[in-house]
Amino acid sequence: MLRLLQCLIIILFSFFSVVSYAQSSSSNYNDDDGSKIMEIEKIMATPNPFSVTTRINFISNAKVDIIFCVKDLIGNTVYTKKIKTKIGKNSISFFRDQLASGIYIYSVKTGNEVFSKRLVIK
Repeated sequence: MLRLLQCLIIILFSFFSVVSYAQSSSSNYNDDDGSKIMEIEKIMATPNPFSVTTRINFISNAKVDIIFCVKDLIGNTVYTKKIKTKIGKNSISFFRDQLASGIYIYSVKTGNEVFSKRLVIK
């Protein structure tokens, strides 16, 4: 019974850690009129969950260099790629390769922003 309770606590802790970490966060800068401008918006992985490949789609409001990074739940970087965006719709293909099934965190980083979300491999 104690072992089951310990496992349940670990699972709940992991779940809440992932949920809180996987929310988008950004560091915005102000335009001349004081409004906030985001370089990257509407980030979404489709399909998610996936078994072989997924696409990370987003809109870029400027031509910027980004770093696309995927980490496992203990923080090990399993994939990273530098990409130059174009203004408008952008897409990054991500292949599972040898990654085990599970939950991963993907991040899109610009010079001013970091967006992180969950990625589930079946």
